[in-house]
Amino acid sequence: MLHTAICDLLGLRLPIFQGALGPHDTTDLAVAVSRAGGLGMISSIHGTDVYGDTKRQVARLVEAGGSFGINFPVKSPDGPARLRGALDSLAKNERARRGLRIVVTSAGSPTVFNKDIRAAHLHHFHVVATVEHAMKAVDAGCTGLIVEGNESGGHVLSAVGPTSMTLIPAVIERVDVPVIAAGGFVDGKGLIAALALGAVGISMGTRFYMTREANGFAPPKIQAALVKAGVGDTAVVPSVFGPNRHWRNSHVNEILARVAKGETLADLADLKKEGAAAHAAGNADRATVPIGMGVGRVDSVRSVAELLDDIVAGARQTLDALARLG
Repeated sequence: MLHTAICDLLGLRLPIFQGALGPHDTTDLAVAVSRAGGLGMISSIHGTDVYGDTKRQVARLVEAGGSFGINFPVKSPDGPARLRGALDSLAKNERARRGLRIVVTSAGSPTVFNKDIRAAHLHHFHVVATVEHAMKAVDAGCTGLIVEGNESGGHVLSAVGPTSMTLIPAVIERVDVPVIAAGGFVDGKGLIAALALGAVGISMGTRFYMTREANGFAPPKIQAALVKAGVGDTAVVPSVFGPNRHWRNSHVNEILARVAKGETLADLADLKKEGAAAHAAGNADRATVPIGMGVGRVDSVRSVAELLDDIVAGARQTLDALARLG
């Protein structure tokens, strides 16, 4: 019933992608998502051995079974080593080829890596936040798109970019590749809404951050605080790759106050460093927490398997309710 074209394309049971959630190491989370029938996504992590780390991540996902993908920002200096590690993992490894189906890029032109990705017979999806960028990505050879409304956590187009309800159908009307909807999707109702807009699935970052398998990088104390957050409790702040949506705690309020006084990203280096350390320590009030507006609709921290079961049940209930409308 919830089988869409993306399930056939990537070998999935459910049309649900895990958002990248970089620069955290999402390997454990990706394993859980893939085992539960969705698309686990290995995020871009910063380290001294990007190539080796990537090969180790891919090996973990191959061993777990199921389909998965790898994600990295085009503008990241780690991109070439990241892609090389993934592609080298496929050499003479049929299990890896059956598992690693897709490379997702963002934050830059997909033309930089498209030729190598396609030469390896992988699908190349690019994250876009405008109709114009979507059309350019398709022209560049991308085989699919993740269309991200401004509700998303982490990197966004701007503080006032187009929302999912407006952007997703606008893109679908202009392209002929599969579209995954992102930005504000956290449950079964959202999945059905995305499919109604013409998408073939959804990508969730915020909702997967709020799972037990994310505890390797999402401290339980911060998750507990976020359960109490509302849909309006986020704000957009400057970051290395552009505007970034974060949970609005005292740390973010201080950033916004200093930006209002004219301080630049370089001036905010001390706060950025403090926020990263506070996140690692589980200090909810002073942590940097990239998170989407959908956090206001998350009322619990569950396992990935429980979450996906709930999404399927919610989707069925929504379809039943719609059927009763006649």
